[in-house]
Amino acid sequence: MKIALIGAGGTIGQAIAAEAASRGHEVVAIVRDPSRVTLPDGVTVRRGDVTDGDSIAAAVQGADAVVATISGRRDGSTAVYTEGADTLIETLPRTDVARLLWVGGAGSLLVGGRPLLESPDFPDAYKAEATAAAEVLRRFRDLGGDSLVEWTYFSPAIEIGPGPRTGSYRLESDVPVFAEDGSSTISYADYAVALVDELEQRRYPRQRFTAGY
Repeated sequence: MKIALIGAGGTIGQAIAAEAASRGHEVVAIVRDPSRVTLPDGVTVRRGDVTDGDSIAAAVQGADAVVATISGRRDGSTAVYTEGADTLIETLPRTDVARLLWVGGAGSLLVGGRPLLESPDFPDAYKAEATAAAEVLRRFRDLGGDSLVEWTYFSPAIEIGPGPRTGSYRLESDVPVFAEDGSSTISYADYAVALVDELEQRRYPRQRFTAGY
């Protein structure tokens, strides 16, 4: 499979690139500044900006799927989330790529029937980012079944961070995966495993899912 990976220079992006390449997939890393990224051997790097439709259209041509892992700008702006999603929604139909797997946030997962980001103990420092990520999910869901974009939105567990690649995880759709001790966690490496598994197995077209231990 040929995978166009937008935002490959970030922590999650690097984990996805490594996991996909280790399975023999062809990975094309799409980044704004190729000189600033270090990626596994065999990964091709192309210049592209997720808010620039023309650059993205050129960079993803020939791919079987696009994976978008986007983070806020260094100035603290979170507009890139919705701008990037809108760019892909508008751009992919004029390419030969239909599948889009979006690396989303955990803030829109439902706990007690309400989004996690609305809970009183949700950290203020992450609220703007979580709100923007939740808006992206809403925009995808509003596309309807006739959209030419076959999106999948992948939320991590409530806590994601460094850790080993175990290759094991459990899945849910709109609620977090909780362990017996009440924690909801996953490592970057196992998040990447679950993401590449979804690319290969296509279990959640036009849906959101989440993974945890």
